[in-house]
Amino acid sequence: MPNRVLVIEDNPAARYALCRALSEAGMKVTSAAHAEAAMPLWTEASAMLVDVHLPGMSGLEFCRRVRRSDKGAGKRVVLFSSLFDKEADVQAGLAAGADLYVPRPAETSELARLVIELMSPKKAPGGEAA
Repeated sequence: MPNRVLVIEDNPAARYALCRALSEAGMKVTSAAHAEAAMPLWTEASAMLVDVHLPGMSGLEFCRRVRRSDKGAGKRVVLFSSLFDKEADVQAGLAAGADLYVPRPAETSELARLVIELMSPKKAPGGEAA
């Protein structure tokens, strides 16, 4: 399951760009246009890149459900949104269980870099994996 990323984004062009950037970085990528379609897919992913404002179930609710699940431990979740109300949105995302909340416009490559960085083993002093 290492290096598997699930992208949940309702905008087809943005979803394609995110999937491409992650694939080019060596990730195995699966995508969904909305959270309901992602529900049967997320357990296979190490990390998820989730738009907050999705049709139907929001990205925040999706994140809450992942975190409440027995299978949610160790999963990395990055929420992102272009409709951003500063600190209140960040706090709501973190309270839902996200590892990161990224306001857009953020470069696609930056979102991909953040996901990859979250998936990397932590380095202990001296360069050893922790």
